[in-house]
Amino acid sequence: MESWLAALDVLDSLGPRFVVAGHKNRDLPDDPAIIDETRQYLRDAQRLLAEKPTPQQFFDEITARYPDRLNIGPVWYGAHGLLGVPMPEATEGDPGQANE
Repeated sequence: MESWLAALDVLDSLGPRFVVAGHKNRDLPDDPAIIDETRQYLRDAQRLLAEKPTPQQFFDEITARYPDRLNIGPVWYGAHGLLGVPMPEATEGDPGQANE
């Protein structure tokens, strides 16, 4: 995550007038404010990871803090990858299956 945060610092230092996010609601503007929003999201994820949650706890907390995120599947997959917990077999109603 440190590399992502450093990349955001570089982008921010360029003073962009527009920022086109790769995974966003296409109805939202290409506002440079997304840099700070993404930075905050990553910092929140770092703080939560430091608490050593289960993947389910991580998923629940991040999706509660950011309920308007377009695709929550990567939060579920990321929780497992970042916490080093193998993904369970997919079942109906899995958090990773939502919104995909």
